[in-house]
Amino acid sequence: MGVRIISLAVNPEHVHIYFQHHPSLSSEYIKKRIKGISSRMLRLAFPELVKWCPKALWSPSAWHGSVGHGSDVVEKYIENQKPTEHQSSIELCA
Repeated sequence: MGVRIISLAVNPEHVHIYFQHHPSLSSEYIKKRIKGISSRMLRLAFPELVKWCPKALWSPSAWHGSVGHGSDVVEKYIENQKPTEHQSSIELCA
C-alpha cells in the first residue's frame, strides 16, 4: 500500500500507529487492512485465539486524525504511550 509507519505503541487496550500514506488511500481503508491482516496472522500463529475470540480479534472502533505541522508532537505523544516493563498483561479480544 505504500504506507510508512513513523511511530508505533502497543498497549493492553489500544494501539497507536502514526503513519504516512498517499492521499489516494483513506485512513479508514488502511485501518481495516491493518486490522484484517494482523488478525489473520495472529490467528494462524496462535490457533487458540479462534476459541478465545470467535467473532473478532479487534474492536471495530478507531480514531483517525491528520497532521501537518506539529508532527514532532504526535511522535512524542506516541513514544510516551509505549507500555513500561511492568505492564505485561494483554487483553486481545474485542
